Amino acid sequence: MAKKRILIIDDEEDLSRLLKLALEGEGDFEVSYESVPQKALEAARAFKPDAMLLDLVMPGMDGGELMFKLKGDEELRGIPVVFLTASIDPATGVGATLFGCPCLQKPAGLDEVIECLEACLEPGSE
Repeated sequence: MAKKRILIIDDEEDLSRLLKLALEGEGDFEVSYESVPQKALEAARAFKPDAMLLDLVMPGMDGGELMFKLKGDEELRGIPVVFLTASIDPATGVGATLFGCPCLQKPAGLDEVIECLEACLEPGSE
């Protein structure tokens, strides 16, 4: 079975590196990350991810604005987006959405991230 390609877009490079290592360590994922939101569209076109993990609060362009740019791009619009952010109320709980996309509270456990990604990647989930 082919590995699922995940693109992390987050200005916290250390977190992105750790999440990349953890996901790739599971064996089912190939992961790339981009820490500059203004370069995210280019990175997504080059990497061709199956899903994206997107931070909400980033300098220069927030995750909401970036998500709308991604969804407005003909080549990228079908790629599922999961927000991974510290900027939501933890009381919101599991199953929260932001702009219609699943949302995970940082720091999310690896199992929680994988479960959310797998749900997004199921056929017919978009």
